[in-house]
Amino acid sequence: MQRALRRAEWVVGVVWFLSWFELYLEIYRHRHVAAPRVLGLPSPPLALGAGAQPGGWLRTVLACSVLAPSLFVALVLWRRARGAPTGAAWPRPRFPLAWVVGLFGLGLCAAGALNQAIRRPPFVVDLTLRTGNGGFVVVGAALAAVGLSLGLARRWPPRRRRASA
Repeated sequence: MQRALRRAEWVVGVVWFLSWFELYLEIYRHRHVAAPRVLGLPSPPLALGAGAQPGGWLRTVLACSVLAPSLFVALVLWRRARGAPTGAAWPRPRFPLAWVVGLFGLGLCAAGALNQAIRRPPFVVDLTLRTGNGGFVVVGAALAAVGLSLGLARRWPPRRRRASA
């Protein structure tokens, strides 16, 4: 049961991260979401698409951005309340941070390169990810390099085997 709860936490944590990243993109890059629209305040005079209605994807992103953190906290509290049986030590699972960072970086780099190849806008390296695709390529490559470094650092220095007598 503990293992299933940990996996559920993991999945919800990934959904939480991805939904907040997508919300960042919707607010700052695509400008589909503005604070007045989300909070129900009157729109500013120069708002883009003031009469636009959110689509299914944006509604899903907003719902996941709100529900995922609370579900994650609920799962953590439930798992901790159940606790380990007395006298048994639960081994801590190793979190594959190197894999997650590396794969996310490769995905980000690939998405930026693919968008650049299809749309062919000017190649702009904006590390805030607001304009152009160069920022996605650079940040993705940096994350992939960090993931690779973390993976190699875990195995360095190589373990020496004991000589058998």
